[in-house]
Amino acid sequence: MFAEHMGRDAVPPQFRIAWVVGQAGIALSCLIVFIAGAVCVITTLSLSAICSNGELPLQGGGVYFLVSRSLGAELGASVGIIFAFANAVAASMNTIGFCDSLNELLKSCSVKIIDNGPNDTRIVGAVALFVMCVICAIGMDWETKTQNLLIVVIVTAITNFILGVAIGPRSDEARSRGFVGLRVKQGKENWNPDFRFSEGKDHNIFTMFAIYFPAVTGVQAGANICGDLKGISAALYMAWLEVMSHDMPPILFVRGNSTMVIE
Repeated sequence: MFAEHMGRDAVPPQFRIAWVVGQAGIALSCLIVFIAGAVCVITTLSLSAICSNGELPLQGGGVYFLVSRSLGAELGASVGIIFAFANAVAASMNTIGFCDSLNELLKSCSVKIIDNGPNDTRIVGAVALFVMCVICAIGMDWETKTQNLLIVVIVTAITNFILGVAIGPRSDEARSRGFVGLRVKQGKENWNPDFRFSEGKDHNIFTMFAIYFPAVTGVQAGANICGDLKGISAALYMAWLEVMSHDMPPILFVRGNSTMVIE
């Protein structure tokens, strides 16, 4: 069942945050975030112990390299294979989510490639996968440069979210979709859970956790560029711990506001 909900509609769980909060309420959503964060902290501490187990040579290789040099090639190969398949699944989910979001954007601008539906998703998805394959084929240096560009896009999107919450609805269309702006009253109404039958399933906190949990994975991303770091042992585990300590407040902020602005 866990795997079934993790792959639900093949849509990235980040896009389900508002839906999860709407079902579970603010209180249980915060509990879900803390439980998921605790799992990530345990993983981070384990990876930190591996990184600090002796002095690692300055070399690339990601998680496989770190585990194989610290715990042996057998464990490193096992982790590396699982990690590779997990990244392949995550790439497919994120690609479909990107295609759906782009289709919605094009539809709002009265623009379409073929039908603003499945065919457009296939076309955009094929192009996106081709671009990703080209970047990977060129080398990790280009992949790192692409990530620098994407972080700018992500920061812009977060800023846009914060400004949108502060400004509130500016059209009747936005209000008709339930967007009412930041209201404490709305947050109080959404504090408690309101689980409903949706898409053929009765939902509860366990299904909500299964859907949300993949959104907090990926804490090993820094290990993929370990060859670019000076003093891998110290740099990686300090960075991981800082990320975990800085991630929780923004996640809770987004979750809380997502229920305080929508009816």
